[in-house]
Amino acid sequence: MKKRIVGLLACLLAVSATTSLSACGGVSIGFLDSLTGGGSSESSSSGVNGGYGQSSKESSSKTSSKEESSEHTTSSDSQNSSAEQEVEKPTKEIDFTPRAKEEKYGYQALGKEENGTAKQRLYASLLASAQSFWESDKDVVKSAQGAYLIDDGVNYSGRGLTRSEAVAVWTVFRTDYPEFWWIRGEIAYSNADLYMTTDEAYILHTTRETIYEKTKEFALDCYAYAENATNDFERAWIVYDYLAVTIDYAYEANGVTPSDETWAHDIVGSVLYKKGVCETYAETYAWLAELLGLDCIVVKGVAGLNGGTENHAWNMVEIGGVWYNVDATWGDVIDDRGNKLVHREWFGMGKAEFDASHVATAPTPDYGISYQVALPTASETYLCPAYLQETGGEKQLVYSIDEAFKKITNEQGRYEITLYIDSVVTSQAGSKLYPFGATFTAALPKAKSLTFIGKKVYVAGAGQYYGSDLSHTGVATLACNITLKDLTFDTSNVVYNGYTLVRL
Repeated sequence: MKKRIVGLLACLLAVSATTSLSACGGVSIGFLDSLTGGGSSESSSSGVNGGYGQSSKESSSKTSSKEESSEHTTSSDSQNSSAEQEVEKPTKEIDFTPRAKEEKYGYQALGKEENGTAKQRLYASLLASAQSFWESDKDVVKSAQGAYLIDDGVNYSGRGLTRSEAVAVWTVFRTDYPEFWWIRGEIAYSNADLYMTTDEAYILHTTRETIYEKTKEFALDCYAYAENATNDFERAWIVYDYLAVTIDYAYEANGVTPSDETWAHDIVGSVLYKKGVCETYAETYAWLAELLGLDCIVVKGVAGLNGGTENHAWNMVEIGGVWYNVDATWGDVIDDRGNKLVHREWFGMGKAEFDASHVATAPTPDYGISYQVALPTASETYLCPAYLQETGGEKQLVYSIDEAFKKITNEQGRYEITLYIDSVVTSQAGSKLYPFGATFTAALPKAKSLTFIGKKVYVAGAGQYYGSDLSHTGVATLACNITLKDLTFDTSNVVYNGYTLVRL
């Protein structure tokens, strides 16, 4: 892990959060574990085997309030016409004003902790200092200590907070505001104050203004797809697909080592270069989701498959009052022919399965730069965009197989559930879906018949097509005859109950 520490003089010290990413999409974040006089940066990482090959002034804010209804239905005609129409520039403007601190998850969580009021007040002061800097025309000059300081210091000692608590508050604040991309991932401090810094690339006011205009263009492009979305589920889904289609994973020139460029670790990577490491994916997802009115947070932790782990960043997004895990980095897949695919399995995967490969950093009593507030509990239900249709009826867009089951109310009806459907993003981009992993948790519904329609994918290395997977988290008891098209289903935990399960 490359060490990056602000130059130290006298009592001005620094804490650095530097990042790099493994080829499978796990982020390596170097944190200062011991906040002592000289400061040091230590980290360790292990490679992940397997995975996904080589892929894997104003700012932003929400534009509309969230719907109270959790209905997610549309007619087939309107959905198909939406997918076929050319996406145009939005007719509305996005409100890029930063969200109020009271609407930020981290700020709320800090208030529930010990010394919560003092922490929230420091958070508020950091926010005010950042906004004051952004609204100014200031060009930043390197300090005598070798840092590009954006303020004259924010006091923490007078609030009764320790240095490590203060640094933790800064970490939470910076995580809450990915739209403040010009705040560098390191904090300088004295015995009394914190000093926020910027990167040398952003020291000129004109440069920051230019990049800011580009962030607006990027956000408006995404909004063009989401403008007609009718609920939070569709908006969250569109942002996920948009990132998978629009940006790529960033590597050094050797094509193997994750990029160490500053822009590759924040939303500037998406905006200017259309690539970045996991922080770019996670921070961009949170930023765009909030612009569309969603509550979304960036999560830090470790992740990996096949026994290996790397430090990583992903998201949690709230839909209909329920929090779901989202890993946009792992949703961006390159197949064995070099084609870019969208892997939907990591959009709203159920908690138990997601936790098997992702472990979020728990709140630590010593706080510091690695600190993360207590997170909400993720849903055990899996998001899975699908169409539900009863014979003779209209298609309905549902956000999960479990939701589809709730809508199957005619015990004499014949129903179809079509999985791996295109969003308006993938339809327009011509992107392919990586059709593996559709899971349900609820009991199978009663009906005359139920057909699941999946999708086949051709694996060049194996020289054959494979059907997608349908699975249940427990024992699946049939309540009607079921037909599977282009789907595999593990029948070891199926109770037939006098009905049939046929695979076509």
